[in-house]
Amino acid sequence: MAAAGGPAAGGGRATPAGAPTKPDLEVMAALRGRADVGELGASSRSTTRRASRNPSADLDEEASRLLAAVESAVEEKRPTVEVFPARNRSGRPLALALSLAPVAHEGKVYWAALLHDLMAHQIPTRPSEHALASNDLSVLFLNRFSRSWLWFNAKPLEKVMISAVHSLETMLSLVDMAGTDEPMVWLSQGFSRVTGYAREQVLGTNCRFLQAAPTDPAAVRCIRHALRNGLALRVHFWNEGSKDGFWNILSLHPAREMGDSGVRYYMGVGLRVTSEQIGQMSDILAACAEEIASTPPAEDFDEGVGAAPAP
Repeated sequence: MAAAGGPAAGGGRATPAGAPTKPDLEVMAALRGRADVGELGASSRSTTRRASRNPSADLDEEASRLLAAVESAVEEKRPTVEVFPARNRSGRPLALALSLAPVAHEGKVYWAALLHDLMAHQIPTRPSEHALASNDLSVLFLNRFSRSWLWFNAKPLEKVMISAVHSLETMLSLVDMAGTDEPMVWLSQGFSRVTGYAREQVLGTNCRFLQAAPTDPAAVRCIRHALRNGLALRVHFWNEGSKDGFWNILSLHPAREMGDSGVRYYMGVGLRVTSEQIGQMSDILAACAEEIASTPPAEDFDEGVGAAPAP
């Protein structure tokens, strides 16, 4: 998480090297709806691509690019983050991000994958309730792994899953909303690798220290509103770690204790992306919005995918 209840961006910190350039800030403003990307000139390729867009050709091109990127990462056994367009089973356009990382276990290399729906919860929304039929982790998986992983109440599987979570170059955090100043009480190892802060340095603190002068105050206000009202949210904004700054696509998910209507914890999922990927996301989201606006709703549309759930 990157701004739980924090003050407005800035805090007197000077703009450091590596902060967003003018085009970066223009893209950010465009994505907030304050200006058009084409008018700003921050991404001249956006208007050119939209003018000649062939959705099928674009998807084929992006699929080839994604496959090549994933194959390269697997061959080199390195993590990667990719932003790309897709469609759900009903044909609805989606904007997705994939975080992929290798996981070594018992002499074998597995791959952890986390898929982010970039179109979900663009404004604070009340999340759908999810319940499992059992607290046994194995009920969530198919028989595509060693059966020994299910021994001892699936403890080996749980160990693999924990290793997978920590392998991702993703900032995972758990915030205690009942604690003083809403502290982070758990962090993934990916949080440390992305931000440069050791977990023991920042556990027990509020994560507003990642804010800086270029951080978008509007995004911070959205985060505050979501936290105060127990809502889910996805935003993107500029953060700064101990060594450099980066774009963060942040998802916030409230967790309620059983039998309690209040929110005790918030789960934060932060994805570090490049300025180029922010531009890609802008193009994809704009194309999705255009297509959705021009397409009459079909009876078999799956409104639960790529759209904010109803309150």
